[in-house]
Amino acid sequence: GIVERNFRTICTLAREQGSKVILATTPLSNTRRFSEEHDKVYRPHAQNVNGIIRNIAMETSSTLIDLDASMTGVEEYFADAVHSSPAGNKMKAEEIGKALLSQLGTVAPVKC
Repeated sequence: GIVERNFRTICTLAREQGSKVILATTPLSNTRRFSEEHDKVYRPHAQNVNGIIRNIAMETSSTLIDLDASMTGVEEYFADAVHSSPAGNKMKAEEIGKALLSQLGTVAPVKC
């Protein structure tokens, strides 16, 4: 579909320019909801896109930040169905920071 094509195009163009590609999935709250219609449309779409992102990361040897795997189900990370709480934002920042430092060949500082 168009979503997969767009991700593949972005990855190809980035690599052709010498960039390293880092992809991230989207986490969702398991208990917080916006509406029944939102759940019927958005959740399956987000899960499908997360699968596409995982597949492309694996096929292209891109770095994957699987925020869905690390955050979904941990309700303290969510302010509502899709938006992160301050704790969720901190988690995302740490995971993204680790991936960026890894790409640069730098080790993240140890947490105290």
